[in-house]
This record gives sequence, structure tokens and C-alpha cells, in this order.
Amino acid sequence: MIELGRIGFKLMIACALLSLSVSAITSHESWIPFPTDAFTNHQTLTTNNNKSIELFWAVDSGKHSVTFGVASQNGAGWLALGTSDAGGMIGADIWLGYTQNSKFVLEDRFSAAYDYPSLDSSQDVTLLSSYQTNSLTAFTFSRNLDSCDNQDAELRLDSPMWFIYAFGSSNSFGKHAPGDNGQALVDLSGTYFDKFAAPSSAEDTTTYSLITPKVNILPEQTTYCYSMYDVGKDFPERHHIVQEDYQVGGSFLHHIVAYECENMLPEFTTPSTTICNIYGKTPADSVIKFNNTCQSNFYTVWAKGGKTKLYPSDAGKPIGGNTRYIIFETHYTNPEKTEGLIDNGSGFHFKITKNLRKNDIGVFVLGTNIPFIFLPPGQYPSVISNCGEKCMTQSNTIPENGLTMISTMLHMHTRGKAMGTKHIRNGKELTPWPSMNYYDFNFQSAQYVSSNVAKILPGDRLITNCTYDTSKDTTMVFGGHSTFEEMCLNFLEYYPAMPDFKACTQVPDLSKIPVPKLQNFSYANICPSTNQDFLATAQSFVPTFVNKPSDFPPFTPFTANITCPATKQGNNPTASSAISLSYAFGYLASLLVLF
Repeated sequence: MIELGRIGFKLMIACALLSLSVSAITSHESWIPFPTDAFTNHQTLTTNNNKSIELFWAVDSGKHSVTFGVASQNGAGWLALGTSDAGGMIGADIWLGYTQNSKFVLEDRFSAAYDYPSLDSSQDVTLLSSYQTNSLTAFTFSRNLDSCDNQDAELRLDSPMWFIYAFGSSNSFGKHAPGDNGQALVDLSGTYFDKFAAPSSAEDTTTYSLITPKVNILPEQTTYCYSMYDVGKDFPERHHIVQEDYQVGGSFLHHIVAYECENMLPEFTTPSTTICNIYGKTPADSVIKFNNTCQSNFYTVWAKGGKTKLYPSDAGKPIGGNTRYIIFETHYTNPEKTEGLIDNGSGFHFKITKNLRKNDIGVFVLGTNIPFIFLPPGQYPSVISNCGEKCMTQSNTIPENGLTMISTMLHMHTRGKAMGTKHIRNGKELTPWPSMNYYDFNFQSAQYVSSNVAKILPGDRLITNCTYDTSKDTTMVFGGHSTFEEMCLNFLEYYPAMPDFKACTQVPDLSKIPVPKLQNFSYANICPSTNQDFLATAQSFVPTFVNKPSDFPPFTPFTANITCPATKQGNNPTASSAISLSYAFGYLASLLVLF
């Protein structure tokens, strides 16, 4: 169980299924060795094997700093706390406390990968007190909100952050025992979730589950399966989803995408019907078998590492009534083509209320159209997509008073290195949306947006940038639906839902490609084509001639209020490299002989 301080009773009800609850700091266990009344917030962090670490903190806005207290009754050993973009170790800022030569030390460390965290060249934490006995380890320390160190995370007060934690059985720092680690959302402000109110009583809600039937996973690297559900039969009248949880049937599940459909498709004769396609072997190499309006009506999505989602008190996701049919697309990855794998059921558990909230929640997708991603080997290439003013000013797309953002879910595959979307208005970048400077494929949970994020207004521009690491590849990497190919998609949840605000993904204008044979084709001609060599030829020019920053109107970047000293410099491991024109032309020349 995780305890959140200074969050109202109404959130305690809503967060029961999130394993979050509230307790007063003053009534906490007496074993805590430091004075807890010096802190304004408290949260119990639970490890993967259900052991507890107590976290306390207080924000000093005047000094732009946070004071932390951390305590563990898990023996006399090292104790680590940190934060990362999504709850993994990649790009984690870690604060490690342990006894060395009879003296307790606190170290500022950085983890670039799932490996031994290295000592920062700049130590930006201040140890205030420490305690260690045979049964416990505890310490207090302070750190600036922004240490101006690229190996440190900015401690945000405008949105929750993913904290990670672990402990060891001795003071010799090394790999923790299985399960002696974990991750949790921490709201440093203590007030962010005040707007996420629970229904007025437990009787107002019910849990509704959509779980796939048992599936025998095919001995193929990539399989897509589909199942369909008539939710209108269970809910003839419209209800609102106020919380989404998930169920995963095994580690081989890559993602679940749920689409809203207008009609029950004839292929699904019973609720237990599941139809599976082998990616790369299905006729026309099609993943999406069901070519209908379901494809553009994104309803919800889960990917590896996804966690429970709560919705604001003035918005809910519609289910039932006109939202009658839901189809699941489940992606299974079986890299060794192992036989006998079974998914005993994956899907979603929805917390539903009959008391409709003020607004419906919608899902909107940004990014690059999947067939047009081309990544040359041996580089850190970027793919940029521009959802421009033209798309954002179409009739019935965005109301004049704007759309309110709830969360974003950034999705790439295993070569993903960094990803984010910039919000531009009148040539200026607005408050940044959640981004991942250190993308971790295993932790793709939705991220709540900052309380300072502006609404999306007509005429705004949204630029999504995905950076990849192909340094170990010797051949090109294409966009595709396999885990071994790549994607660049940002799933946004917002309100009020707009029927025509569904997706804005980059589709290249092939007329810009200076090759006559390609200029005669449109995207509609290419998409259903089974000529993969032709697709590859077109893809090779997308980043070079279409998706380059110079094609987009310039804008003024967002500037934070903190001025960092010149001595605070860091390395950016995700800096993108320019795509080699000679490589693209050479590859084109080798393929033109095929036409």
C-alpha cells in the first residue's frame, strides 16, 4: 500500500484500486528515527515483494528545494531513492545512502541503462542526518528542484513524477535481491490529484472487465489477435469510466489497443471468437484485418509497463449507449518462436459510474505514419512529425475554448531513445508536455500533464520528435507493427471529446521526393501495395526531404525561469544525427533496378 499525504478523503476512495491511501504523518510509526513533523507529505513506497520504505518530504518554494526523509526497516544495508521518466532505471537520477568506513555517505548517481549506476561528476544532494542500526537504515537530505545538471532530474511540482527505490542487505552497494525494488507515482506538490474526485459513494460505481478469451500464442515472432465485445448489451444507457486498470496474461504481450466500432463485425459470431494473424505471412502483409471505421476510433491503449489511470472529476470516458462495440487488438511477441505459450486473459478493468460527469474523454493520436519511418543504421536518427495549423483549424475539430489535456502515452519500440511533443502557438513553444529524454520500452505508462499545460486551441501546432539508437544495426530499420520494427506514436487523452479529433499523423508528400518514378504515386497507391521494395525506396527519403526541421515554420523554444551557471554542463546521449544523403541516394540507386 502507498500512502499519500495532504490529499483529500475523496481521492482516497478513488485510489483504493491504485493501492494508494492517506494517513496522517503525526500518527505514523514511532520507529522513524528523524522528526517527521518537519515534513508536510508522506508516502509509503511498496517494493515488488511487498516490503515497505517510508518517504517524507517538504518543499521550500523560496529556496527552490525539497527536503526528503527516507527510512527502511529492511535491515542495515544500502538504501536508494531516485526518479526517472517512466519508472525504470534508464536515465534514472539516484540518491544512494550507505555506510562506508564507519561513516554514512549519500551519493548522487546516474543510471544510463540497467546497469551499475555511475557516480555523478557533480554531487547535487546534501546529507542532513543519517541513522543505521541492525534493523533499519534512514537518512534525510535536500536537493534543489533543478540542479542544472543533465544527469539530474528536475523535481517538478506541477505534475506527479515516477520515483524508483531499492535496498540491499549489506552496505556493499550492488544488485538488489529480486523484488527488493519498485516504482511509484509521487506528487511532490501534494495537491495535483485534488481535481481527481471519486464518485460520491461506493454504490455509484461498478467494476466492468473486458478480458480476452484464452489464446494459444502462435510459434511466430509477431502475432496480432482480435476479439470484439458488445458493451451496449451490458450498458444500454451511457455510463462513464472514471478509472482504468489492466490485466496482463504474460510477458509476451506487447500491447492492447481498443477501438470503438459502430457495428458488430460478422467475423465475431460469439464473445469467445478470437482471430489471429501472423504478421508478415497474412495475405497482403496486413496486420489490421478489419478495414472499417474501428481503426480510427481509438478508445484506450495499454503497452508494457502501463499503470492504472485516474480521470479528473469533471470528465469520464463514455461506455454503453452509443458507445456499444469495442474491438481489441492484442500484439504478442514471441522472439524465439516458442511453442505452447498461453495468454490466459488480458484486457482492462474499468471503474464505471452511472452518474455522468460534465465532459466526455476522447483519445487523439500524434506521430509519424508507420509505413514511412526509415532509420539508417549506425546513427541516432530522429523522425519528426508536424500536426500543423491547417489540421488544427478544420471545422468541428477543436472548440474555441480549447481542449483540456489529461495525459500522454509515448510509444516507440526497442530502438527508441527519446520522445516528446512540443506545443506551439503563434510561433512560441508553450509549457512542455511530458516527454521521455531516456525512453524505456518496458515502462510505457501514461503520464499526467502539468497543471500549467495550456489548452489546445484552434491554430496551434504540435510537433512530435522520436529519436532512435541504431548504432548496433548494420541494415536499415523500417517502421512497422513488429517489435523489431519501429513506431512513433503519442496517445493523448483529453476532454471534451470531439468526433473529428482522432489522429494527426505525418504522411509524406511524395511530390517533394526528387525521383520521377516516386512522384507519380500517392500515399493511397502505396499503402495497400505488397511491393515492399517500393515502400523502402519511398521511406528512405521521408526524413531527408520531408520530415526535416527546416520544413516547419520556426518557433521560439520554451524557457524555464531558472538560470543555470555556465559550469553546469552535461552530455545528451540522445542527440540526433543528420541522416546521410549519400547513404539514402546509394540505397535508392540499388533499388531502382527493381522497377
